[in-house]
Amino acid sequence: MKAILQTILDILFPPLHDPHEVDLATVTDEAVLAHYKFQCIDSKQALYALAQYSDDLIGSLIRQLKFKGKRISAHFLALLVVRALNNEEVFLEHKQWLIVPVPLGKARERSRGYNQSMCIAQMVAQTDSVVTLPSHPLLRRDRETKPQTSLDRADRVANVIGVFSVDQQVLANYPNVPILLLDDVVTTGATLREARKTLLEAGATKVVGVGVGH
Repeated sequence: MKAILQTILDILFPPLHDPHEVDLATVTDEAVLAHYKFQCIDSKQALYALAQYSDDLIGSLIRQLKFKGKRISAHFLALLVVRALNNEEVFLEHKQWLIVPVPLGKARERSRGYNQSMCIAQMVAQTDSVVTLPSHPLLRRDRETKPQTSLDRADRVANVIGVFSVDQQVLANYPNVPILLLDDVVTTGATLREARKTLLEAGATKVVGVGVGH
């Protein structure tokens, strides 16, 4: 509970000076992978997380990418995704995966200048040949929503109902290819569940949701 509360506070009120901020120049691939902790969030909905957001290193990498635009953080966070793809049974069942980042609303992405989950997905696709990133967005967020971190569990579910849609032409280019649905942080899983449901209803054959931090 304490870790979830800290995640919410960090996202709602990103600190001007982060006392836990790591110097990215000192971070190594090995140090990041030492914090890999694959965990199942919801087995029925196939939702997983790769590391603890409350961990100083992981949390700092996510915040520096999300709030400060430090793209090198995406490289380090992508290592965790690649580790999962090459080691966890749920991913080893298939030889090819389509990676789909959870989209931001247009206004939020314009304001930030990028989608942090897309940054991670791009790095994964560049690193691992079993992953393909669609050249055009497969999943869309059709309306702006309140930040999930400002809502309680029930309101989080209601906040994202019907918010996503799928580009059927893009999906048709990847028949029967399983989808790795990627978000930078998962707390209750409401966003990943709704995005996964939308993809499956649109005809995707298998969708596994992954949050890098939890």
